[in-house]
Amino acid sequence: MTLKEQIQALVNVIKQSFEAVPAPAPAPVPPPATPPASPVTMNKYMLADGTEIEVEELEVGKHVMVGGSPAPEGKHTLQDGTVISVDAAGLITEVVAATAPAVPTGMSKEEVEAIATQSFSKQSQAFAGKDELKELKDKLEASEKRNKQLFELVEKIAEASIQTPSAATPAAFNKQGFDASTIVSQIKTMK
Repeated sequence: MTLKEQIQALVNVIKQSFEAVPAPAPAPVPPPATPPASPVTMNKYMLADGTEIEVEELEVGKHVMVGGSPAPEGKHTLQDGTVISVDAAGLITEVVAATAPAVPTGMSKEEVEAIATQSFSKQSQAFAGKDELKELKDKLEASEKRNKQLFELVEKIAEASIQTPSAATPAAFNKQGFDASTIVSQIKTMK
């Protein structure tokens, strides 16, 4: 295999590596933030789905923020069961305090199992999104590692091609430590 063929094989492997990396999804554009007019201490709360929110106070007319932006309009349930209603501007319109769960009495084993299964199902759905996020982060880290290795190999090729060989023979060129077939095989093992 000639040097030109080896370099072309290397270029093809690099192209295939980049084609295998999925393009990141475009980030959603958040609505413009409407922070409170004066500096206010924000209290942190967790929603039932695990999302962290910041609230001035749990009172009607106070601001609710999610990641620095106004909370989306609708009803949001806190981890303690309190439900807050928020308007389009991120202001609380209603606060419904959590009620103590009723203690089941005289329930059959099947009814208790059905309630437990339903509760477990809701919790597992909340954690499913976190698993997907971790998987995407792991894939991104692996891609970044492969890219770093590829660029290191390309730098080796560039350095070897810049050096002046002592004799104009392929054998003399390879004595300088440059062997394109070895580099191509290293890239193929990165997949």
